[in-house]
Order: sequence, then structure tokens, then C-alpha cells
Amino acid sequence: MTLVKLDFSKGLLPAIIVDNQSQEVLMLAYMDETAFNKTVETKETWFYSRSRNEYWNKGATSGNKQIVRSIQYDCDGDTLLIKVDPLGPACHTGERTCFFQSVELEGGEESEAPGENQTIYSDLMEEIEDRKSTPVEGSYTNYLFTKGIDKIAKKLIEEAGEVIIAAKNNDKEELVSETSDLLYHCLVLLAEQGVALEDVEAELRKRSSKKGNAKKERPDIQKCSRRPTCSPTPSPRNGRPTTSRTGWSCSRVASRCCRSMRRWSMRCMRGASASRSRATARSSRPKASTGSASAPRPARPGCSSADRN
Repeated sequence: MTLVKLDFSKGLLPAIIVDNQSQEVLMLAYMDETAFNKTVETKETWFYSRSRNEYWNKGATSGNKQIVRSIQYDCDGDTLLIKVDPLGPACHTGERTCFFQSVELEGGEESEAPGENQTIYSDLMEEIEDRKSTPVEGSYTNYLFTKGIDKIAKKLIEEAGEVIIAAKNNDKEELVSETSDLLYHCLVLLAEQGVALEDVEAELRKRSSKKGNAKKERPDIQKCSRRPTCSPTPSPRNGRPTTSRTGWSCSRVASRCCRSMRRWSMRCMRGASASRSRATARSSRPKASTGSASAPRPARPGCSSADRN
């Protein structure tokens, strides 16, 4: 079989951009040989704008870059199929894909609505954000929003500890359950702070694009240099200044949370280890014969049976 080479003599070649993970078609743009070579060289998508008559790098302005994973072309050598890891929406409207509109055909099968193929995380995040904007009486999510960041952070710490305990106990069913609780509370925290799930996905894609990132190559973690922003207020009882919790900065809240988490997790792990040790000791303890009287407990050194009684 004779392999066909790319033929740029026909002018601009259409380039179909596909999400490398979901295989979803993201957009269609055009490349000439120069744009193609820039794409191969930089491993980011470059196109030629027919309306502006200039080259453009996807995401150069918006930050929604596309990291190229593979490039294929068709049997005629005049159409490109490029798989990428997107670092944000592909469409200028903010939609994940440019193909989010559909044409209804009479008598045809019902087409999949835009966004119907999104993950459970997106579905859950939408419901959480809906609870935030439209409270529902008796909703646990609304209870967390009402209590605020302190309550949400406390629940997050508790669920993280439960995940650790389930893992230490090698309980897969409990680990799945507790991890689900942890992820749910993480999403509630994101919604409370106004952080979109897409921002986290974009950060994860950005990190996944860096292969072979050895630990020694990572920058040192800098401690937070900000001081607590609490404002002292006079105590109503003795006139001494006290600090309101509403003014705590990240350094104080984070340090208290981390200390509490470490203490609580260590207690839980020690308790889990002790429980396993007791269970092992019980299982290895010899059982008395059926019908026989239990052996008398041996006396302590220096004591007689009479002393014990």
C-alpha cells in the first residue's frame, strides 16, 4: 500500500480538533503548511484565520490552549485529525465544544442534548450550584452553605479522616463510600468559594501535559507569609482584646485545620491498629474444651489464691 503524504498544494487544510480523553469533537479550523509546522514544533494548535488573514495560536489570549497529543490525516492527505488535551473551552462562547447546537430532523431519532454526555462530577456540581442559588428547605447542601466555610472545612477534614481509616482497614466498600462523601464536600467547598469545576479540570490537564515531572524538579513549597488579618475587639467582660474568627486569614485557619487533622487521624489510625491487634489476639487465643470447667486464673507472683479471694 502506498502511503499518501500531506498535500498543502490544495491550499488550507481543514483540521478537526478532538478531545483526547472523551473523543468529543471540539472545533474545526484551518491550517496551511506554516501553521502545521508550528503545531508540530510547539505541540500547541496553530491555525490560519481566513477572515483576518493571519496565524493564531489557540488560547494565546484566553489561556484555553490545546496540548497536541496526536496528529492523523485522511486517505487523500487533505484533512487533519488532531487529538488534544484542552486547557479550557474550545468555543469563543464559553462552551466546551463549538458543536453544541443541533438540527431536529422530522421523524429522526432524538439527538443528544448539549452537555448530556458530561460526567457525574459536572452533574453533581450543577446541582450543588443550583442549591446555592435556589435554596431548598431541608437540604443538607443548603445547611452547609448556611453554616459557611468553617462547617464545610470541618466536614472535609472529617471525611478525609474516614477515607484514611477505610484504607487502613482494607475495607474497599467503605473506602468507596467515604471517598464519595469526600468528593461531594470538596465540590461544596468549590461552590462556596466561587470556583468552577472547569478551573480544576483545566489545572489537571495542564499538569497531565507535563510528563516525567520528577519530585526533585518541583519547586519548593513556600509557607504562607500573610499574617492573620483578625482585628482585635474589646471583650465585654474584662475589656481585653479578643479576635473574631470571621477575620482569620488562611495561615491561622489552615494551621488549626492541619493540626486538628493530624491529631484526629493519628488517633483514628491508632484505634484501628489496636482493634486489629485485639481481633488477632482473640482469634489466636485457645478455646476451652466443650463441657470442661474453665481453668482458674493463675495467681500473681507473691500472692496466694486465698489472697486473691
